[in-house]
Amino acid sequence: MKDTEKLNDDAEANHSNNPVLTVEFQNTIKEVVEEVVEDTVKDVVKRTVEDAMAVFLDQINVEKVQKKKTPGLLDSQLCGWFSNATDELLTGFKIGPEDTVVDVGCGNGAHLKFCGKRGAALICIDQDETGLKKVVAELRKTEARSVEHYVSDGNPLPLADGSVNRVICNEVLEHVDDPVAFINELVRIGCSGAKYMMGVPDHISEDVFKELAWPGYFEKPNHVRIFQREEFDKLVTDAGLIIEHKQYYGFYWSMWWFLFWALDVDSDPDDEPLLKSWANTWDILLKSYQGKKVKHALDKLAPKSQIIVAYKP
Repeated sequence: MKDTEKLNDDAEANHSNNPVLTVEFQNTIKEVVEEVVEDTVKDVVKRTVEDAMAVFLDQINVEKVQKKKTPGLLDSQLCGWFSNATDELLTGFKIGPEDTVVDVGCGNGAHLKFCGKRGAALICIDQDETGLKKVVAELRKTEARSVEHYVSDGNPLPLADGSVNRVICNEVLEHVDDPVAFINELVRIGCSGAKYMMGVPDHISEDVFKELAWPGYFEKPNHVRIFQREEFDKLVTDAGLIIEHKQYYGFYWSMWWFLFWALDVDSDPDDEPLLKSWANTWDILLKSYQGKKVKHALDKLAPKSQIIVAYKP
């Protein structure tokens, strides 16, 4: 028994004399561990909250669209446009503050506004000088790093070789006399690795428009050509670009235009009962059980547009 007590006494002595096991050292270790754990948890929580917030804001935007009864915009978001969660203007076309983005034929500036909110440098090019000034004024209200603008028909483009890394050219090529020369200009201004987002009307909807639209629709300065799908692909690859992603979308807008051409419209078309009825029908469809699945199937059947995301090697 005495031997056992002696061993216990020796163990307690060793424990108290061992610096690794002192209460002071244990408290120090505890503080360090708690600090590391706290920092790690904070980082994880921060990233989780940021991701959740992005998704939440996306949902808020969708809900706002639904409340405003604008199924066309909601339809676009369901096709991968304007994603706040991923900072993609379109699926596969991400925008960040380090990017320099040019939109050739920028129209109302909607694409560049999305890019400006992400801090990118913006270059607007369009033939409409009056409209361009309005677009620039709006873009300067965003967080864009810089905003430049040029009044140009794109032949040639007023930019240096390899000066941009994001090129947007949507619903423009069908208007130009020489699409080969035009797309070669787009390729010239892009640096190595530059991403391109280019779209044209799909031939299926355009073929129907030929039967319904007023004659001037297929005369200059409007649509002067219809691109078959393989023809559009070849135009892009022959220019030296690598196609990453292609999609067909916009059945909603194909149908909207089919119905529009049936009307004799002198006022705001959104006030027309036929078009309002179509918008409401599409809104109900998208909210139905398999509505989104039906939407994507119809997008393939009769899309308004075909769009390509590519890069310059």
